[in-house]
Amino acid sequence: MGDANELRDQAITADIREMLGRDAKLADLEACIDIIVRGGVAHLLAPPLPADVVDDLRAVVGRVRGVHAVWLRSSSPGFRCLDIGCGGAKQVEASIGIDLAHAPAADILADLDRGLPFADASIDCVFAVHVLEHVRDVVALMNDLHRVLKPGGSLHLMVPFAQHVNAIADPTHVRFFHPQTFKHFCRPSPKQRTWYPELVSCDGASVFADLRPLPPGEAPPDEQLARFFD
Repeated sequence: MGDANELRDQAITADIREMLGRDAKLADLEACIDIIVRGGVAHLLAPPLPADVVDDLRAVVGRVRGVHAVWLRSSSPGFRCLDIGCGGAKQVEASIGIDLAHAPAADILADLDRGLPFADASIDCVFAVHVLEHVRDVVALMNDLHRVLKPGGSLHLMVPFAQHVNAIADPTHVRFFHPQTFKHFCRPSPKQRTWYPELVSCDGASVFADLRPLPPGEAPPDEQLARFFD
């Protein structure tokens, strides 16, 4: 028998498969999708799918109790992921690891406060796991992440929750985060690009945010903002 966390993740995985099997649009895909849940993060590897099906898949999985984030990747050979501030290990081995200093998982050395060395709309997804709390100009970085992501791409964030000891125990942290922090990035502003919140959650220790870049002039509907922030 596994420990409590493993058993919980196994139960969540079973619930996800059950929910997909019940969904008329997604039922045929259930057998084609690899699903692993770790720490409340649902890792999905799916075949290439139309954008509307991807949106439905994210929405259904994100509403399963116990899921804090949906990290959906495509098995398409051209699918490109970044892992910024990767340090010693990437979230996904096939991703491009970026770090400020030489680290075991770093493929490219770059200072996140100076921008990302990638072309506009060239990346499908970005993992930013426990890195934003170390960045001094987080608004500039969020704008640059928006720039490099393709339309329909995903930004997967994880940061320490401001009210947990982990947020203050590390003296290299330069800022604190709350789920409400990400409402700021999902509201139109002349100084920043706008994001659509796919899923924003907190497990008491970390804040999770799955965000999608929106084109200029677009904003999330009020009901989507209310789902996570109001």
